[in-house]
Amino acid sequence: MQPIQYDSGILQQYADELNEQATTIVFATTMRYAVIFFMASGLVFLSLLVPPSSNLTPENAERVVIFSICMVIIITLFAILAGMYAGKKKAFALKLQAQQILCQRQIEQNTRQDKVLSSALN
Repeated sequence: MQPIQYDSGILQQYADELNEQATTIVFATTMRYAVIFFMASGLVFLSLLVPPSSNLTPENAERVVIFSICMVIIITLFAILAGMYAGKKKAFALKLQAQQILCQRQIEQNTRQDKVLSSALN
């Protein structure tokens, strides 16, 4: 088995991929939170609309429907905010990781140049 050769282009490619993920992760996380909480809260409040022994008058039923819709919307809005926050945290972590990789790559390039210069001087 032949040893793997060092390729700084792979570090650059990986850092580019991390930055690309960071640009889309805020939207993706926000949508994921919104859909999950919309469906979950919708199911919870839908269960209020169809109680086993329905003693609701039409007027009360209308109030329950309006209350349920409002609560689903409010919960979904909070989920969107939470998703944006979580997505921004993850995007920052990915960008930081990409910067660390680029820093390591730059250190390697600078070290290689120093070695070339010192060998040329000797």
